[in-house]
Amino acid sequence: MATTRRPWLTFVGRHTYAGIGQRTIHADRALQEREQAKRRHLAVARGHALHASGVVDTTAAPTAALSTIAFHHAFTRWVTAEQEGDLGTLAVAVLDELRAVAV
Repeated sequence: MATTRRPWLTFVGRHTYAGIGQRTIHADRALQEREQAKRRHLAVARGHALHASGVVDTTAAPTAALSTIAFHHAFTRWVTAEQEGDLGTLAVAVLDELRAVAV
């Protein structure tokens, strides 16, 4: 139940391994393209899920895209930090930064 409401808990204890994975992706153009394609597919799936829950398409699509970008930025900050922090806290910080510039 906790990971359903706080999915970043899936990453607890995986900071070192996630960093290795990210460095591997960063070093290989084909892996970078694959990662970008996965993010695009994730955004589309989120958009469909939002639409299925009653959110209109004109809101669902940009919300899904923005949430995917925000998570990617939070994950990048988390994985490049020297010590494992709280990914959820970083995700909230990224959303707060987006809210600040959206006003």
